Formats: sequence, structure tokens, C-alpha cells
Amino acid sequence: MKIFVCSGAFSKAATVADVIYFSQKLKIKNIELSSGLRCDLESEKLLLDSKDSNFLIHNYFPAPDVPFVLNLAAENIEDLKQSLEHCRRAIELCARIGSPIFSVHSGFAVSVHPSDLGSPDRWRARMRESEVDMTAARTRFIESVRQIADYGATLGVDILVENNVVAPEVVEAGYEHGLLNSEGEEIAEFFSALDRQNVGLLVDVGHVKVTSSSIKFQPEIFMETVKPFIRGVHLSDNDGRSDSNGKFSDDAWFWRHIIGNETIEFVVIEAYRLSSEEILSQIEITEAWFKNAD
Repeated sequence: MKIFVCSGAFSKAATVADVIYFSQKLKIKNIELSSGLRCDLESEKLLLDSKDSNFLIHNYFPAPDVPFVLNLAAENIEDLKQSLEHCRRAIELCARIGSPIFSVHSGFAVSVHPSDLGSPDRWRARMRESEVDMTAARTRFIESVRQIADYGATLGVDILVENNVVAPEVVEAGYEHGLLNSEGEEIAEFFSALDRQNVGLLVDVGHVKVTSSSIKFQPEIFMETVKPFIRGVHLSDNDGRSDSNGKFSDDAWFWRHIIGNETIEFVVIEAYRLSSEEILSQIEITEAWFKNAD
């Protein structure tokens, strides 16, 4: 099992160069690049020169000069075009640096502003004032994923789609939450309709924990429902109310639902802002679980 560390785990890393420096210092070879890091030509050269390292590219990496919301289900045509173009550039970067996978978040049913992200109150207000058509949004999202999957196939890059998180504050009677692929059956229907062999699921167990509390489902049933589609896992823990990307323990709820699943190719430690000692401890916990499963 390949164990990656998310770039956001390195508390002192603000650039690609920082991530490479701290990962090499800790002898970590597998890195997921995310967290909105920029990637200029010099940064790309550093990635190309890091011959002993393996990289995955996730969602909003490389971060654009002008912030926007990456949304492959956007109803606004310009927002959708910008999101598709970002994904194409990320896939091209994957091909250049030898990364086999680009992963992206599931879409939102309406076009949103960057300030709406991470603010449940603003998100709920946005859903109240919008005409939310979840069926149309799912159709747009499926078509967008097909487009980037087909583009990825020409460059040898697979696509993973990550499940959304629904915070408790977002849920309100009478209003759609607007977050696609947040429930197990919905994800199963998405993959059934998608019809692309080079697309899989990146399941974020922190998202599952919060969402199961918000919209009342059993996380164990969710994991069993999506099991056939999982190719990667984001590992973190939280209090069940906020996706805080906290550290996980060796008795975290999710271990028994991922150990032994032969479809899983890699896991990513996605706990944020850790010390060097904490990063190494998270790796040790993860290695122990997979070693014991062999």
C-alpha cells in the first residue's frame, strides 16, 4: 500500500520548494500536492528534478493567480469553463511530472463565491437564495467528469472524484444543501451513469464522519456502498461536526472499513499543520495497520 502525505500536513511549508525540502528531510517520498499551492516554472522544475519522489495532484493545485471556485457542476457557463480548463492544466502537469492520478472534489449545484467555502452560514444563505436543481447539477457534473476523464486518458492520467462534506449548519429543512456525491447511494448512481473506466473514488473519511452526523446515515453503510469504487483514501479525523483535518489514532473508526479492500491503491495522510514528529507518528500508525493486514 502506498502511503502519501498531503502538502498541507507540513506546518511550515508555504511553497512547493518548502514541501519538497521538508519531505526530503523526513525521508518521505510520496507527496500529494494540494492546499492551494502555486506552481510556477521553477516549482515545476523542482518537481521534475525530484527523481526519488512520487507526486499526486489534488483539486486546486496548481492554485490560480486569481482565486475562483473549482466547480465541475457550475450552472454559470464561464465558471464551468474555468473549472474544466483548470482540470485540463492539472492533468497536463500530471503527465509532465509522471503523476498517474489527478483527483478533484465533487461539484456544487449552484455557482458560488470563494468566500462561501468554509463558511456554513454563507453557504446556507446561498442555497436559500438560489433555485437549486440537483438533477441538472448531477447531469452537468457527469458530463464534466467525462470530459476530463477522456482528456486524461489521452495522457495516461486517471481521475479520482472525492465525496463532498455536508456540515450540520448547512442542513436546513426545506432547502437543498447543494453538495453532490455526499451520500453512498448517490455516489453509486454517479459511477453507474458515468461509464468511464479511468475514473474512481477518492473517499475522504473525515467528510464521511461529518456528513453522516449532519444528514443522519451510518458511516459503515456508506463505506460498504461505495467500496467497489474506492481507489484512494484521504485520512483524517474530526469531532463529527467540522471537517477540521485533525490527526487520527490507531483506533479510528475507519480502519476496519478500508483494510482489506483490494480496490484501494493508496492512502493520503490529510491531517493539516502537523509537526515533524506528528507526521512521522501518523505514518507509523498507517503502516502498522496495513502491515498487520498482510
